Amino acid sequence: MVYSKHPTNNFPTAVEVANLAAEIFIKSLMEMQLVIQENIKAVESRMAKSYDKSVSKTTPNFNVEDWVIVRADHIKTKHRSMKLDLKLGGKFKIKCSIGYVFMN
Repeated sequence: MVYSKHPTNNFPTAVEVANLAAEIFIKSLMEMQLVIQENIKAVESRMAKSYDKSVSKTTPNFNVEDWVIVRADHIKTKHRSMKLDLKLGGKFKIKCSIGYVFMN
């Protein structure tokens, strides 16, 4: 017993469409889809090139005994509002190197 099809017609049949206008329209849609895909690839490459211009590929090189200023976004404080809290921490001297931090 097949639940998804009518019991009198369980086998799919090939249907030939004799509508020439529909076939021409489908061909034009498929050609348009190919053109759009090419345009999307071109736009993606232009966007990547523009983004790569503005983003630095190098990471900051910090050494031991360097002075740094720390962003205080991720530091919990007793201040009630993050908006009114300090955005940057004071000057700190690097005691040891743990790893690299990649920044945008």
